[in-house]
Amino acid sequence: MLLGQIEAIDDMHVSTRFFSFIGPIFPLGTMFITNERFERRGNRSIHRYDGRPLPLSLKSVLLGYLRVWCLIGAFAWPFISMYGQPINGWRNEYLVSIALLVIWLFVLIVPGRLSEEQRRQLRVLEQAAGLPINPARLASFDRENRREVMAERLKEAGLSLDPAEALRGIDSIDRSQLGLVYAHARYAGGPAWGAVADASWKRLHVA
Repeated sequence: MLLGQIEAIDDMHVSTRFFSFIGPIFPLGTMFITNERFERRGNRSIHRYDGRPLPLSLKSVLLGYLRVWCLIGAFAWPFISMYGQPINGWRNEYLVSIALLVIWLFVLIVPGRLSEEQRRQLRVLEQAAGLPINPARLASFDRENRREVMAERLKEAGLSLDPAEALRGIDSIDRSQLGLVYAHARYAGGPAWGAVADASWKRLHVA
């Protein structure tokens, strides 16, 4: 069962696969889902998906639990807490169910959504690196492989791989190369490249 969807863009998103019984029990692994489809075979509906494994996302795991168990708990709590008791009108036990429903609505709608700026940034990363995903979510070997490919492209374009030099020359870089510089800086990480990413994004955003 795939749960805990976050950072969705188009039909792609980060989700966690759970072993489930009624609701999620324990996480089996987080994935970046690139395609989902439901197939009907007889009286069965089969969920199929394509994606790539990611390091386990605690945010996705937590939301996976909350988005299911809060809803189940909201409906189950009155039966559990008032089992065998006469029900006459309002009971304070209903407050727990209402609180759980409020929490469920919040975690269903708010956490894990991307802002418009984050979506634009992921589009740039997709064009330069092939995936619309925050590089920090990738396994280190995958992140480094993609960074090396972009580094080769930067060298071919005559652009510096030294972050200090890249930052000093950011205003003179052709706009067609800014996306590549931004993506490489995001994948390289660290404070020095972070400054390059911020400067290149600022110029991309206003250009």
